Amino acid sequence: MWDSLKKILPCSILEPIGKFLDFDRFFELRLRSGKAICINYGGKIFYLGSKGLCENKDDAFISSSGLVNEVVVRATDYSLYAVNDQLKTGFLSLKGGVRIGICGEVVVEGGAVKTIKNFSGINIRIPHEVVGCGEKVYKECFKNGLNNVLVISPPGAGKTTILRDLARLLGLRVPKVNVLIVDERCEIAASFGGRSSMNVGEHSDVFVLSPKSFAFGAGIRTLAPDVIITDELASVDDATAVSYAVSAGVCVIASVHGKSVEDIKRKAGFSELVEGGVFDRFVVLSNRDGPGTIEKIVHNS
Repeated sequence: MWDSLKKILPCSILEPIGKFLDFDRFFELRLRSGKAICINYGGKIFYLGSKGLCENKDDAFISSSGLVNEVVVRATDYSLYAVNDQLKTGFLSLKGGVRIGICGEVVVEGGAVKTIKNFSGINIRIPHEVVGCGEKVYKECFKNGLNNVLVISPPGAGKTTILRDLARLLGLRVPKVNVLIVDERCEIAASFGGRSSMNVGEHSDVFVLSPKSFAFGAGIRTLAPDVIITDELASVDDATAVSYAVSAGVCVIASVHGKSVEDIKRKAGFSELVEGGVFDRFVVLSNRDGPGTIEKIVHNS
């Protein structure tokens, strides 16, 4: 991951990060054109300056539009066109699981997004492998067999890290189970060049950058998974893919943005997943005591 950061960031920014910060607590770096550089450190937002973290923006580095553009161009190996399929979805993936969320001018043609240009801000997200963080969820949800589990979490509260560790734990299960990871944004397995950068278990297959609708259908037909793990259910199509998998006898472990089970009931297309018995367990996360705080595990009656 450090190599990926060295590839895209200037030394002036890298130096205080490497000198003053604990990398295990470094979660996000935000560059916004004309504004102070921000850092998510241990789940709290600070500014970043020459001496590391600072509370006063007057002591912080200021990001220019040129710096924002330079980081994006470096991340694409100086070829925006070559990675436009990722770019037009609003993010880029780098080796080691580093992901860059991109904001700027969206170019639309014929009702479809063609690309993003005139970059105005980026969010560099640093993945963290926390081995063992999923053990409480695993014991509660899978002690008596496989169950369908929905992890509910606001952004940045550790849902992807939990899913990754659950994949690892399922890989230790006896008798063995086959796991299919549908990694639409390259975050769970942090795959790069056909290899997973994170420990997602010995019996996992990974679909990368695939819409869930395709990966669920193709995966069930050709890979015969016992369990499908996927991140960030967001659309009616995603909900339909989950229902299809469960009806086919495949266990699904997924996540969705929200703060409670009631939040999810109000999402279009999701009430059936909550109230129709599709999911057996709901795991609610928060940032209360840092990312990955388990607020509750609800058994669906």
